[in-house]
Amino acid sequence: MLHKTEHAKLRQQQRGITDQHVDLVLKYGLTFRQKDEKKGSAWILCFSKKMKKKIEKENNKLKNLWKVYLLVEGGCIKTVAYRHKKIKGLVHQKKMIWV
Repeated sequence: MLHKTEHAKLRQQQRGITDQHVDLVLKYGLTFRQKDEKKGSAWILCFSKKMKKKIEKENNKLKNLWKVYLLVEGGCIKTVAYRHKKIKGLVHQKKMIWV
């Protein structure tokens, strides 16, 4: 598992996202590269909408799991959040192994 910053730990607690959520995103999530001229670049890990039914069927106790995403930069998780709208500026990458 990747190291979490204090900010990520705080946000995870505030948003009610469990370590189990984070592990599943790291294991099964899609990897995107987010490029921003001012902020540099980071990795976004999230589930696709196509996986929603499969995820919720297999993990029916974990609500809104498919909306969880992680922002990874420099080998550590910078923040953990829920998606409310499309994340702009993403470039899909081949499957990467994070765990």
